[in-house]
Amino acid sequence: MRHWRCGGEETQTYMNPNLNPENPSHSNDFAKAAEKVGDKAADLAQSAKEGIKSAGETLYEKGAAAASAAGEAASKVGSRLRSAAETVQDKAGEVFHDLGEGASDLYRRASAKARTLGEDGVEFVRENPTATVLTALAAGVILGYTLRR
Repeated sequence: MRHWRCGGEETQTYMNPNLNPENPSHSNDFAKAAEKVGDKAADLAQSAKEGIKSAGETLYEKGAAAASAAGEAASKVGSRLRSAAETVQDKAGEVFHDLGEGASDLYRRASAKARTLGEDGVEFVRENPTATVLTALAAGVILGYTLRR
């Protein structure tokens, strides 16, 4: 370690006064200590690497499990939606079938009523030919007078 005094003069002190790096006999001790520190750092780095790899694998497994669970949930939701759509389609089919039958029945009844009215009109003309001709004549006069103006 280096220390500076107020006068700007530099002094050196060492943690272990018996180990002076400037002394060649102690350079072996420094090399051994440095090697131990290097080995310890390498061991710590390897341990950290293994821990990170293990954490990564755990995260991958948990992510895969979560993705699988999400896929299953989406599949269930899709099945429920498909089932609901089929139910709606069936109900709509029933309603449209009932509407079709109702419309067909209404058409048959209206057609029958029109046929009956037509037959009644023909029968009235046969039974009352004079009144029919006079009514047609009056309607023609009124229509002609209205269109002339």
